[in-house]
Amino acid sequence: GRSQAEPYIDEQIDILTEALRGYEPAFTNFQNMSPSVRRTYTAHYLDAKTESTRARRLQQIVSRLNENKKPIEGAGLPPGDIRSLYPRRIGYTAVQHP
Repeated sequence: GRSQAEPYIDEQIDILTEALRGYEPAFTNFQNMSPSVRRTYTAHYLDAKTESTRARRLQQIVSRLNENKKPIEGAGLPPGDIRSLYPRRIGYTAVQHP
């Protein structure tokens, strides 16, 4: 059966899905990504603390999805931003870059 957490994650993904509506081919490419990739993009988008950061991240996401790229493929985000793709509560430790 489905775990209790899955519907909440689906609801979060729906937030980004709605934000991507009207951006083609980004919207269609997002729909065709695996669930884990959609969760990663969603975590990056929803982790933004301000609306201006969220808007900037949406543009980054649209740009990558327009090229049908996964979130970390080709390191499309600056190294410091990659750690924000993962919620701190799971204990992700970013690699320090020189």
